[in-house]
Amino acid sequence: MNRAGKDLLARSALAALRGRFEQPAIVAAFFGIRRGELCLSEVMTIMVGFHLSGYRTFKPYYLNYMLRYQWGYFPGLVSYNRFVELALR
Repeated sequence: MNRAGKDLLARSALAALRGRFEQPAIVAAFFGIRRGELCLSEVMTIMVGFHLSGYRTFKPYYLNYMLRYQWGYFPGLVSYNRFVELALR
């Protein structure tokens, strides 16, 4: 099945599930859709990676390395400002 067929199938399944469930969180959890948040373990993994890297400050590490090269490993990767807010919680 090609990509267009998979997208059409996913959209039709999502539309069918939206009719069954009133809460979009259930549909999002079913399809693995994230709201742009990182869990605590992901935040800690990024922080440990920073300390093991050769970067001197966190902002260039996050902007130049995480957002550019590691986004595939963290599907819910957020902006730098949002990450700082999440790390402080």
